[in-house]
Amino acid sequence: FGVARAFNFSEVALKINRRNFINYLLIISLILTLIQVVLGTQVRESIDLIAKQLGEINRHSWVSRLGIEFYIHRSFSWLVLGSQVYLIYCLYKQNLFAKPIIRNSARVLLSLTLIEFLSGVALAYLGMPAFLQPIHLLIANLIIGNQFLLILIVNYDKLLTVKGFYDKQAVSI
Repeated sequence: FGVARAFNFSEVALKINRRNFINYLLIISLILTLIQVVLGTQVRESIDLIAKQLGEINRHSWVSRLGIEFYIHRSFSWLVLGSQVYLIYCLYKQNLFAKPIIRNSARVLLSLTLIEFLSGVALAYLGMPAFLQPIHLLIANLIIGNQFLLILIVNYDKLLTVKGFYDKQAVSI
């Protein structure tokens, strides 16, 4: 929220023809990402149990011992990726990419989503490298933050403007 407040939104002045549709996509995308994080937490709990049973030396066999939660998490990642790509496509079609703040946020969102997806693939197929686990979790949190920032930007006139907030006189300290 503080990051969003730091931007000069008076210069952004968005004209969004289908704001409700864009908001719907943003919220659905955020909810799907949050569900994916919960599913990932369940996979992590299973990994912890398997690691305790097999030990660190057998990391390469951890994935083969995972249950249905892993396959749900892996399959759901395609839905999350698709929702992010569709969201960015709709932002582009609405000519919102003309605003650098939205264009840059959308690019960061897509980049983070692709890195997250690829790090998940690497975790699954490269024997759960220890260095990738915290990176995978960190990127997921950055995605959620970026999605929230996009929600704030698209709705700045409803959420962030406070009477007198942009008045030069009201800021005198």
